[in-house]
Amino acid sequence: MISTEVLLLRDRILAEARARGVALEEHSLALEHGLPVLRLRLGATVLRGCWVRFPGRLGRADVPDVITVHGSGFRASRMWPRRRDQEFNIDGVVTHVLHQIAAEAARSKPPPTVEAGVPSGVSGLHVVHVAALHFGTLLPGTTPTDILALIHSPALRRKIDDHAGRDVLSDADLRILSDKCGMFFGRAVKIDFDPFQTMSDRFLRVLRIGSEETSSTRWRHILVLDVRRNEILVADPAGAGLTTIDRRALERAWARGARQGSLWLGTLGPKARDR
Repeated sequence: MISTEVLLLRDRILAEARARGVALEEHSLALEHGLPVLRLRLGATVLRGCWVRFPGRLGRADVPDVITVHGSGFRASRMWPRRRDQEFNIDGVVTHVLHQIAAEAARSKPPPTVEAGVPSGVSGLHVVHVAALHFGTLLPGTTPTDILALIHSPALRRKIDDHAGRDVLSDADLRILSDKCGMFFGRAVKIDFDPFQTMSDRFLRVLRIGSEETSSTRWRHILVLDVRRNEILVADPAGAGLTTIDRRALERAWARGARQGSLWLGTLGPKARDR
């Protein structure tokens, strides 16, 4: 349950940002790991690299009595404790929020070019390729075939080709391909969070979805590039390429990509961090 104090703090933060000429709006305000978290948007654009966490119950010794502005860069997060007058430094909070917004805007890039209609088995390779170009870990003009050429072991290449021909690439395949592109690949074991919540602009989500066009489910990988309210921009190489999908439709496709009731969710991001 969100307390009245948190609602008032949210309103003060948004009002101060608007007073400075920034039309900041609430995207969501919900409990995450027991603490209220405010996620933000500018118009229809949801901010990926900045969110605000409020203190939890007053008087609890195990919960810091601070407001924290989280950023996705190195040492980008800051916190403000409650002052002796029981107020928070809202001016400082908003200043840091606006700084993070400007930093995120400087890192933003135009949507990538995405091939369409590739075989579903190699969709994972193309997703890795799109992510690597997005993060700049591959040079422009590099192709998915160039990534395969970086794998010097013939046995590994044959294994990846075999998986692509029979089904979709395995977690191990995606990890190898990502590593060759200077990225990390991670797989969520437990999904107890909203996968479409924009947690950071320093990594991208990968989903395995299923097709509804055939009686036997055909899986493929897609890359979530951006969230604009209930519309989600994805790279779908085995489908329409760069396309926008309604969230509910994407959730249904993601459910069709489950195996034995388990949803599949991966993460891609660059290995190097800005220091």
